[in-house]
Amino acid sequence: MSESLTAAQAHERTLAAMGTALGEVFSPLSDELTFLHWRWGQFVALYATKPERLELMNRSAPFFFSLTQGMFWEDALMGIARLAGPPRSAGHDNLSIQRIPALLTHQVRVDVERLVDVMREKASFAIEWRNRRIAHRDLALALDRPAQPLPDASRRQVDEAHESMAAVLNAVSKHFLNTTTIYNWASTAHGAESLLFVIRDGLRREEIRQERIERGDYRDEDWDDRAPAV
Repeated sequence: MSESLTAAQAHERTLAAMGTALGEVFSPLSDELTFLHWRWGQFVALYATKPERLELMNRSAPFFFSLTQGMFWEDALMGIARLAGPPRSAGHDNLSIQRIPALLTHQVRVDVERLVDVMREKASFAIEWRNRRIAHRDLALALDRPAQPLPDASRRQVDEAHESMAAVLNAVSKHFLNTTTIYNWASTAHGAESLLFVIRDGLRREEIRQERIERGDYRDEDWDDRAPAV
């Protein structure tokens, strides 16, 4: 029989199994990775699923959806860079997956260190983009001067970085709790899809309205205030 726990109960169970030092870091890292998948799932649903969805966005609000595409993409890279980045920077401690090995005293530490090394390699492109394009803007690149080009960045690389982070957390969870988390299930949230359905129906309603007006079939609701609702 499956077990259902509240967030507080799950956190307490994690602390009891892992100890305070590791458990207090593991729980927010797991939450952050879940939220990262949620946000990435919205990007994929909008921009990387069906050409028809791109057409729908271009018909309704092309400039807006172009902006959100860039913001979702940069958020994805920033999220990877945060979770996979160094445990300490600029004199401050960071919530980072790289903190985990130092908190382990069991044999599992060897396996986790290997997985962290893989994660660092898979996330390196996002960290480079964060440092030179998103959080800061490399001057030579901005001015189109000779400079080291940014590394390639693709949807496949984002997925692989997510998988490498999940591998670290699941190795720890499997050892202490005998459980793992399918983090990419979080990406199935339907917020973006619901929005597209509303846009599709709205565009169709506007087509019907215009067709009626062209036939001379005028109705009071056709002349409602066209300004955005407040």
